[in-house]
Amino acid sequence: MRLNRDIRYQISALLAAGHQQKVIAKLIGISEGGLSKEISRNGGRKKYDPDKADKRAVKLQHKAHIHYEYGDEVEQSAEKTTWISHPVRVYF
Repeated sequence: MRLNRDIRYQISALLAAGHQQKVIAKLIGISEGGLSKEISRNGGRKKYDPDKADKRAVKLQHKAHIHYEYGDEVEQSAEKTTWISHPVRVYF
């Protein structure tokens, strides 16, 4: 499950209310490890900022976005012609 801005605001509110990470993870439906990484990467328990977290996630998503296009090669023999498709990485 990907976290969106609304979920990040829920995390922030639940942290501010003093809930344990285990409880928050169950409430929003993600693993405890995933929640722990989200919190530690974005300020920690006391300084978690949902806006910063969302902007960071969007930036990383665009930075790591890879498109796959398919190139075709033709393999010919005396008896048949075979098309072979293979993925080609294209970075933006």
